[in-house]
Amino acid sequence: MKCMKKEALVELLCAGYCSFYRPEKDEDLACKGFIILERLLDEQKEVPARTEKMVLSTKTENDLFQALCTGCPFFEQDCDYASWKRGEGGNEPCEAMYPCGGFLCLGHCIDHGTVDIQDVNRVS
Repeated sequence: MKCMKKEALVELLCAGYCSFYRPEKDEDLACKGFIILERLLDEQKEVPARTEKMVLSTKTENDLFQALCTGCPFFEQDCDYASWKRGEGGNEPCEAMYPCGGFLCLGHCIDHGTVDIQDVNRVS
């Protein structure tokens, strides 16, 4: 999947993984996960097929939060998941807080062994 076109990446990552994605919005905004995944795909890293239920391991979730979220442009004000992870989410149950598609897709790659957290840190 070398040099995947942006439209194909949006279809794979945003439409396939992100609950916040709205195809009718014409924005050039991208989460940090999108940017990192784009770089990893340029290196010919593989994205395993998406499974019905996306449940990441606790270790992967915590590692990605540190490596990915803190440098994301949505971290401070626009991400309910980051607010919740920082303890600012009130009494919402964890099932109500979903990370972005970039987070989920990268976590899926890590949990399936096609990418590791060192790859994420290296290209971020």
